[in-house]
Amino acid sequence: MGRKRRTKAYLRRVHGKPEHQEEKKDVPRSFVIRRGRSGKALHKLVRDYRQVMLPNTAASLRERRSNQLKDFVSVATPLGVTHMMIFSTDRDGSFMRLAKLPSGPTLTFKVNGYTLIDDVRDSRKKRFSFPHSHFMVAPLLVLNGFSGAKFPTDLLQSVLKASFEQIDVRKFSAQSCQRVAMFNRNEDGSLSFRHFSISQQEAGLSRGVRKLLKPTSAVPLMGRSADVADFVNAGGYGSESEGESVTSLTGANQSVAMSVKLVEIGPRMELELVKIEEGLCAGVTIFSTGEPSGNAGKKVADVFATGDFHDDGDGDEDSGEPGEGADQDGEEGGSAEEEAEEVEEAEEEEEDEEEEEEEEEEEEEEE
Repeated sequence: MGRKRRTKAYLRRVHGKPEHQEEKKDVPRSFVIRRGRSGKALHKLVRDYRQVMLPNTAASLRERRSNQLKDFVSVATPLGVTHMMIFSTDRDGSFMRLAKLPSGPTLTFKVNGYTLIDDVRDSRKKRFSFPHSHFMVAPLLVLNGFSGAKFPTDLLQSVLKASFEQIDVRKFSAQSCQRVAMFNRNEDGSLSFRHFSISQQEAGLSRGVRKLLKPTSAVPLMGRSADVADFVNAGGYGSESEGESVTSLTGANQSVAMSVKLVEIGPRMELELVKIEEGLCAGVTIFSTGEPSGNAGKKVADVFATGDFHDDGDGDEDSGEPGEGADQDGEEGGSAEEEAEEVEEAEEEEEDEEEEEEEEEEEEEEE
């Protein structure tokens, strides 16, 4: 009789879960989704922002056009999801909504600009590879420029803090710091978002010594050196970019000084707070910058709730009074509306097919 295969469930019972996979209570979890019509660039931005929120987000969540906002809310409570980030695009630009589940508040940001992870990587002269372990620990949240702020900045600060995992000072370890998510508040009130990776190494070491101590499987090439001292004194034949100055810090639980270096991962976003609603994508507007405001603000709220970004067709620009000429052109108007609906349905079917093809391509790339 062959040896019994040890399944993953058996190994979890015997050895327990790894430290980074242990269930934590009172940890904020999130859904990062897109609503309505969105291009490939915004689809990639949603994917990149899920990388930021790892490991406390649904990285492989798939949205369908038939899904309503209430569908995500209904499954959020059983899964312990506390926040939802909703990305969408209309004729006025791209927007991101940060909502606290299950009853709000909801903050609406206008995305004035963004840069994807791939573009940030291609802009660097030196290639960096970020190990998977970096994304198994929640990032540290840094809020710059929020001190002494009044409403609505104080509410914005509290909502951003609540959406990221808090640091437990008693169990904090500098070695567990792998990433940083930073929101910088500019003078005009807009926000700049950046996402960095943290690399730590012992301070005061030359580049050659660091190469020898680097925990890699590859052995340094020292064929041009008669002795290891020649290799160390020459700096390890590395590139000049490795000699960038870093800030030396000494941790409370460390006996040696450590140098910390930040490498940008991406994405980048330039955000502008335009609206705060009391409820979940609805309710009383407690803050508005005038863009959107009044009926426009209500329309944006309806758009994010329903995912429908088409005109209602209720405006009569050429008529003197509402409803004027309805009796004369009623039949023609009805046929025109039917044709418009057919065109919209055909476009939606084409977009659904494109989304399925994109998802299949992503799965093939992952495999």
